[in-house]
Amino acid sequence: MLDAARVLNPNLYVCAELFTGNEEMDLLFVSRLGLNSLVREAGNAWDPKEFSRLLYRHGIGKPLGQ
Repeated sequence: MLDAARVLNPNLYVCAELFTGNEEMDLLFVSRLGLNSLVREAGNAWDPKEFSRLLYRHGIGKPLGQ
């Protein structure tokens, strides 16, 4: 379906939420499906440090303050 949608609109932006629970599996889906962005729930972080790491790695690309 994504291939057909991209034929109709080559500028299609696809955002997905995956429930794999595994960062490597998420990256596999993102690369194979050609997703533009991925929504990860904050519940994947077990503490503030991990939450900051997830935001840095998958989002804002800048270190977060305390």
